[in-house]
Amino acid sequence: MLLWWKEVVMTVERVRVSFFRERKRWRRNLLLVYLLYLCNLL
Repeated sequence: MLLWWKEVVMTVERVRVSFFRERKRWRRNLLLVYLLYLCNLL
C-alpha cells in the first residue's frame, strides 16, 4: 500500500514538472480535449 502511494506521488510530481515546463502546449492540448468533449455532447 505504501509503495503504491509512493508511486502515485512520484507520478504526480512528474506531471506537475512537465506541466510547468510546457504550459503553453498543455493549454492547447486541453483546449483540443475540451472541444472533442463538446462535440461528443452534441
